[in-house]
Amino acid sequence: MTYKTHALAFDNRVRIFWILVSICFVSSILYIYAVSSAVSNTVSRQSLEREVGTLAARIGEMEFTYIGMKNGVSLAVAYGHGFKDVSAPVYVSRAASASLSVNLNR
Repeated sequence: MTYKTHALAFDNRVRIFWILVSICFVSSILYIYAVSSAVSNTVSRQSLEREVGTLAARIGEMEFTYIGMKNGVSLAVAYGHGFKDVSAPVYVSRAASASLSVNLNR
């Protein structure tokens, strides 16, 4: 059996060492960035969840106010504000016409 030996030169060993040190340094920097990014995103998400809860509560209050105001409207209130019953209602049709016109005779 014949064995071949391959000796690394000193320059190659030093170069490989610095390449590995560089890879470790870059990996450490990327790890620190990833962890800090995850933490900041988590804090932002919690803040947004609190804000969504506050806004949802406010929307609920506004809906109850709207329903209360809607239930408070009656014909007597409408007449009090100057509204009148319509004798001949005018409706808008969806039929497509070739031109526009203004009807001034009412």
